[in-house]
Amino acid sequence: MTFPPPEVNHKASAALPSDVLSASYVAKKDSKGAAREMTPEWKALVLAKLAENKRNKQSPATLAELTRRINADKRGIYVTFKTDQTTSKYVDAICSVLEIDPPLTKPTSDEEKLRALPSERQALLIAFVSGLSEAIRALPVEQQRPIRTLIADFLRDFFKNH
Repeated sequence: MTFPPPEVNHKASAALPSDVLSASYVAKKDSKGAAREMTPEWKALVLAKLAENKRNKQSPATLAELTRRINADKRGIYVTFKTDQTTSKYVDAICSVLEIDPPLTKPTSDEEKLRALPSERQALLIAFVSGLSEAIRALPVEQQRPIRTLIADFLRDFFKNH
């Protein structure tokens, strides 16, 4: 099945269609806020602060206590600190509870990444993703998610390499 080429939108400020991008690419908003980037140093600081609290008999002193204090998903917190996961929706809550600074990273929104591209490439990328978005909407719902994930992986790699 082929699709007609989409019309090129030359507006540099146009954003990528959000329904195409999965959670692996876009930080989704929820009750805890947007996912924020974490550094290995910040993760080590959190674990050190918990150990310090344990020595001083203060709370929270364990990941389980921290999880309860920020009303987080227990598995999510353990995955956050025991794997190489680089983002978490709990960063702000953890910083608040432990009274530590957030990770020293500069969050870059999708729009900032898009604006950093030359205008010709912006227009082509927007047209490409917009065309895919239209095609995906025509598919059965159960087929949409795997395709959106593939597109999100492609875009993540694209922005990582450009």
